[in-house]
Amino acid sequence: MVFAHRGVSRFYPENTKAAMDAATKLSVDGLEIDLQMTRDKKIILFHDKTTAKLGRKNQRVSDLTLKEMQKLDAGSWFSKAFRKQRLITLENFLQRYAGRMPLFIEIKVRNRNPEYLAELATRTANTVKKNRAVNSIKILSFSTFVLEQCRGESKRIDYVLNIKNPAEIWNKSPAKIFPCLSACCSDVRRTTRPQVKKVQATKKEFYVFTCNWYPHLNRALGAGVDGIFSNNPEWMIGALDKRFAR
Repeated sequence: MVFAHRGVSRFYPENTKAAMDAATKLSVDGLEIDLQMTRDKKIILFHDKTTAKLGRKNQRVSDLTLKEMQKLDAGSWFSKAFRKQRLITLENFLQRYAGRMPLFIEIKVRNRNPEYLAELATRTANTVKKNRAVNSIKILSFSTFVLEQCRGESKRIDYVLNIKNPAEIWNKSPAKIFPCLSACCSDVRRTTRPQVKKVQATKKEFYVFTCNWYPHLNRALGAGVDGIFSNNPEWMIGALDKRFAR
């Protein structure tokens, strides 16, 4: 399976309508985006720790209101051709894309305040339920605390644990959360076949990020993973087609 990482972020500014609309035109198996919460508790699509690349000096999303975030130019940092792109909310995203393809929404841990993370997780899960998108969504996070908070709101949503080093899965995934996961996801550069097989033996899928060239693709295939996140999903689909057509 191939998933569009932050949309088609190789050719469009990540987490924008332009990048996501491009993904809907491809034969991808899912679309991934990143979430954070503004000062006025609105869930918005944004990846970075600060707004620096959008022209606002090193301010965190949690320090700005939704109105302030949506005034920012979300596309010019990538290309002037995208200067009219604006950030969108999770609710807007679900209304536009839920039901069109499987969606992967990663809750970013940019503000480590437990109260902030609990509210971000709770509001995310409730927004998914409100928009009747439970069956088409997987929630991802590097934080087991965040996943636990989400699961407290809905046990019907699929949850995925992100981890940089798959060797640490068994240390960082406590017994109470691991059985509730549908998958694990790790850095392709650190992923090995024994680690993947160990997770798959528990009836869970294993995904890797971020594969954009042949060495990463070869490593992912050698490890036997179930899904690949790519900034350039069209290339990835073509590369896989060529590989398995031989």
